[in-house]
Amino acid sequence: MKIMTREGFESAKARIAEYRKKLAEVSAGKGEAAETGGDAWHDNAAFEGLERMENLYSSHIQELEAEISNVRIIG
Repeated sequence: MKIMTREGFESAKARIAEYRKKLAEVSAGKGEAAETGGDAWHDNAAFEGLERMENLYSSHIQELEAEISNVRIIG
């Protein structure tokens, strides 16, 4: 069990919300990039970059959710 302050817990939740927002934006941009340049990484550098960003935001969300899933809040 991890121990967190209320402020730390709220900050982690806010970061998750921000990453979810960015993830939605990247996913929408990925659709546009696929339409204009193809959805294969070797054909479309924009699509590849957005796919990497999508993976990064997803990873951050998973890490933060795991961090706050079993937390004891103090103070």
